[in-house]
Amino acid sequence: MSALASSHVIEGEGVNQWHKVEIDESDSEQINIAANIYQITWNCRYPKVQGADIHRLLNCAKNNGTYKRTTNYIYAASGKKVEKTLKKIVSETGKSYGQIADEIEKIIDEINEGMLHVKTKLEKAGFIESKYDGTVISYTDKLRPVTPSEFTRIKELVQRRNYNQAISSYCQHFKDKVIGNDVFANELIFLKREAKAQLNALEIVAIYGLNPDNKVVSRYKKEFLNFINKQIKVRESKKLPTPLDILIEQVPTIEQIIEERKNNWHNSVYFSDGKIHRDNTPVSLDNFSIEYDKCIKGNIYKVFPDPIRRCEVWDIPESKKYWSLWTPINPITFKKNVTDRNLHLGHIDCVHPKEKSYRLIYGDEILSIKRNSDFTLSPVGGSNVVYTGNEYKIELKKYYEINVIRNDVDKAKKIGNVLIELIKEILRDAENELRERHGLPRIGEGWVVEMEMYNIIKKRYPDASR
Repeated sequence: MSALASSHVIEGEGVNQWHKVEIDESDSEQINIAANIYQITWNCRYPKVQGADIHRLLNCAKNNGTYKRTTNYIYAASGKKVEKTLKKIVSETGKSYGQIADEIEKIIDEINEGMLHVKTKLEKAGFIESKYDGTVISYTDKLRPVTPSEFTRIKELVQRRNYNQAISSYCQHFKDKVIGNDVFANELIFLKREAKAQLNALEIVAIYGLNPDNKVVSRYKKEFLNFINKQIKVRESKKLPTPLDILIEQVPTIEQIIEERKNNWHNSVYFSDGKIHRDNTPVSLDNFSIEYDKCIKGNIYKVFPDPIRRCEVWDIPESKKYWSLWTPINPITFKKNVTDRNLHLGHIDCVHPKEKSYRLIYGDEILSIKRNSDFTLSPVGGSNVVYTGNEYKIELKKYYEINVIRNDVDKAKKIGNVLIELIKEILRDAENELRERHGLPRIGEGWVVEMEMYNIIKKRYPDASR
């Protein structure tokens, strides 16, 4: 049910698993989903921490590690287990019983406040009615049952990391859409990459396609697909690279692209306006795009790395366009704030002519500047800088010549695609095996039509000789 919400995040595993959802209040269907979730959670017990009910843990923490039994049979049981769990939490966190009690109370208060907030919203929307000071609620006719779609079920399986079942369900319901639909094909391939499950003939054909003019493959298509699967198994047995090996090597998981972006943003240092900045902007999947990140929107994934484009190999030369610039940031400051802390550059202030802020001052051009009022500073982005050792003083203030290190994306050249090249090799080997099975020459070793004519004549006139 939670997977149907506008936003759904699963945290933790097993008995420590929490579902956090956000609902779009402008969407009537989303409010109905909220009402269904509320109906379920109203009848749920409070959550557990490391397998122990939080009310029991609170009881134990408030009594300095000793569980005080109550008359309520629900909370009277498992006292020793609760005490053992609490001792483990104390040992792992280093916190006192009082501190843990305070944190548990915060969790309970957050849950109660959240339930009250949702209840108020649902009452206003006409989904529930409260009676007896809110201790009893009833649901109105507005509440409608919700049937999760196949996408939702698969999404839930993926969030629980039950990948094999997710793949099976995806293939069962959307097999016909995988061929000829890039979104479905790429999503299934990425799902297999996350599951570390080998691709089969269906996905191979979805990636590369079949040549309709290839009469041999068209005639014996089913056999050809079987030979593709056979070739993949042969490569596995010989420990040769397989499509899955390439995907794992080249295509990051969703968690990995988020960590890469965090590293890029949060470990960058920005020198501008005479200050040193760091970027702590939270990273979410909304930050990724097709053009810049090779990430696409899916049916079960909000965003995921394009498994085909991520296997492309590019030659991207280093740009020299931003060499011999001038900055007021001295090398000691840069080393102290970037190099010594194992961080990287975001951008750095460089000298621009005041009347032409769109261009930079290069090399000896700095010699024409005599006053600080003759120029302005604006940031230039890059991953690092190299100080050339040249300095220039303007009105007692030093400026330093630097080479800003960055890639020249305008001159980038695509070399190839390692996944496509491997698939072409697998398809060629599979077709050669298919040809041999039917007495046809291997690719490039003869004319198929002539060989087929020879076989027909030989079959009709077995005693004839060449």
